[in-house]
Amino acid sequence: MTDYGDNIWADLGEIGDGVRGSRLRRTPGRPLAAAVWELDPSSSGVPYHFHHGTEEPLLVLKGRPVLRMPDGERTLEEAEVVHFPPGSTGAHALSNPTDESVRYVMVGAHASPDIVEYPDEGTVCGRDACAGVTVVGVLPSHRRRGLLTRMMTAQLRDVRERGVSIATLWASEETIYGRYGYGLSSLGLLPTAKRQTSQLRSDLPSREGAIRMLDHDDALRLLPPLYEKIARRTVGFLARPRDWWELRTLDDREERRRGAGSLNVIVHDAFGVDARATREIWRFLLEIDWVDEVETRELPLDHPLILLTARVNELRGRLRDGLWLRLADVGAALAARSYASEGRAAIEVTSDPLFPENADTWTIEGGLARRSRRRPAVRVDLQALASAFLGGFLFRQIAAAERAEGTVRGGLARADALFATPALPWCPEIF
Repeated sequence: MTDYGDNIWADLGEIGDGVRGSRLRRTPGRPLAAAVWELDPSSSGVPYHFHHGTEEPLLVLKGRPVLRMPDGERTLEEAEVVHFPPGSTGAHALSNPTDESVRYVMVGAHASPDIVEYPDEGTVCGRDACAGVTVVGVLPSHRRRGLLTRMMTAQLRDVRERGVSIATLWASEETIYGRYGYGLSSLGLLPTAKRQTSQLRSDLPSREGAIRMLDHDDALRLLPPLYEKIARRTVGFLARPRDWWELRTLDDREERRRGAGSLNVIVHDAFGVDARATREIWRFLLEIDWVDEVETRELPLDHPLILLTARVNELRGRLRDGLWLRLADVGAALAARSYASEGRAAIEVTSDPLFPENADTWTIEGGLARRSRRRPAVRVDLQALASAFLGGFLFRQIAAAERAEGTVRGGLARADALFATPALPWCPEIF
């Protein structure tokens, strides 16, 4: 018997469309954790992922779910047990393509620290693979022992050994991840617009097109191709597999509805395939009746909304850090990146706290990158190169902040010309 009484299961409610769960309450002093999941017909569970510090056994209680692992997919039977070891070999996801519900239990002794990685949801950087790192943590009882450093080192070595050159994350605290070579690579704007005073400019074209609501099936059919079209030309967007679209549904529970009166709208996704579509989406959002404020999450600093509005000062909001990026393999990352000009620049990376082989001079010429003995035009540490890599910051900005040095005349300008991007990087969701 624990302090929680007989009810050791915490109801997690509806996790996504057709996905419900209950989790074993954590017993004080014991790391054991368990969760019972139920999948409705034609639904999927947690997206494809693996833990770096935790192993998980699974027991099928009911139904015949389809298990995806690195070696392929197979159907599980009732009472079947599967073990998922730590690391990429234990990556897994479950779905239920059948006409009957599926129920299974996951049990594990959670390690501290632990990191969860989602291989399918890496940031799109020129369509190259990128490790999305999330759920990094150490129990309060295990801090100040070097455990996080050991875990981050093991995770980044695993990323590099799998041939992935870049890792990204959202930082819960900005001062943590620089010691592991991560650099701030994008910024986000979180504006809140008062509906009564925030309108589009009067000189813009009159309303075009129409707005309609989509049911679940239409959304699954129409939205992923539109998102993919935008993601292909936007640095920083996440890949969204089908599981993402099936699990992310409108949180419209009855208890969260506030009825009549002033309401606030929170905008999570508002993308247009072109300038006209973007304009009309924001016209609609700023003109919704019975709304007091429109709160928006994670816009880039060069988003068209800033110049579409008649009164930019009414877009009250704040600035925050966005993606943090780590170059696990500098040479491979530079070779995979595209460049804006055919010029040449040599960049010296002065140090890497985990991978000394990344510290070298790299010459970029003709769209290619290689080690060289040329005199560098720019000298940076690993964090500074990460800040410039996606185009979120100019080398001359980084130099002004004393994180980079132009070693020859015009060196910073040449590097900026090579790394220039048509738009600032934008990751519209926290993972």
